[in-house]
Amino acid sequence: MSAPPDSFARVGYFEAWNTDRPCLHMWPQSIPAFYTHVHFAFGNISSDYEVDISGVEEMLKQFKAKTGFKHILSFGGWAFSTSPQTYPIFLHHEQRHGWSRFRLGVSRAPDIPGIPAGSPEDGANYLDFLKRVRAALPGQYSVSIAAPASYWYLKGFPIADISTVVDYIIYMTYDLHGQWDYKSAFSDPGCPEGSCLRSHVNRTETQQSFSMITKAGVPSHKIMVGMPLYGRSFEMSQAGCYTEMCTFTGPDSGATPGSCTDTAGYISNWEIQQILETPGNNAQQYFSTAAGDILVYDGTQYISYMTTATYNSRLAWIKSLNFGGTSDWALDLETHGGYVHKSG
Repeated sequence: MSAPPDSFARVGYFEAWNTDRPCLHMWPQSIPAFYTHVHFAFGNISSDYEVDISGVEEMLKQFKAKTGFKHILSFGGWAFSTSPQTYPIFLHHEQRHGWSRFRLGVSRAPDIPGIPAGSPEDGANYLDFLKRVRAALPGQYSVSIAAPASYWYLKGFPIADISTVVDYIIYMTYDLHGQWDYKSAFSDPGCPEGSCLRSHVNRTETQQSFSMITKAGVPSHKIMVGMPLYGRSFEMSQAGCYTEMCTFTGPDSGATPGSCTDTAGYISNWEIQQILETPGNNAQQYFSTAAGDILVYDGTQYISYMTTATYNSRLAWIKSLNFGGTSDWALDLETHGGYVHKSG
């Protein structure tokens, strides 16, 4: 680990589309004061290299008016880097140069995910692009990226070289497990058939990911450790069997969607709290240092997540390891107009 940062950062992602949900809405004026950096997710990039904020113009206006933190426009997200409609934007050298030269000055600290795998030159191209971005921006602007915490995805990044170019790296230490693990023999250690119920924020696996990126040459003070404000949910194969060698159903998720996020397998902290407060669903909470927090309800519904206590314990641990800060996905997944995790 490197020397500690000059100051510990609290980064949060703000989902600009959150008002499209049926509930769990947050406007920028409700962003908590303890955040030092807030990433506005997401801006898009048109085929002619224009910044595209279609549909979130008013949200961005209010975001820019909110003071007290560094304002960052994040580009990409979800399928942007793999969709046939968007990934070719940066496929060729001339295109990467065009964007870095002509457009990036309009944004603050762009967070641009890597282009999709498929070419041996992908990593080098990405590094070249980031260098051009950094050179094109005035010094008061920052550049950051988001990087995966899985070896199989991170190995394509020249991550040590990237760390010398960017101001910081958002390290996505969540989604370590999910519905995609169904029948995957290589996803779950000690689970040869796959489909085992595992926490998506397992502390042991998180610590291993710390070792991986720092041994690769990235200074710890350049890393913002990912912290989820949501859970990964599953339908248990057998009622009462919720430990790590128990399994979940598939291939499609049998998890009950939340009333707001409405996505099987992904549920916000706010919705988890509603489950805990609803009588009659037989909600049971379990905890272990390695696996973290588990919620079982309605007989076969399983959620791995972090309670406030676990979040704050993890926060103290991250500080003790001299990391640069934490990064919450996403700050609007807590309470309406408020926030739960206030310490630090």
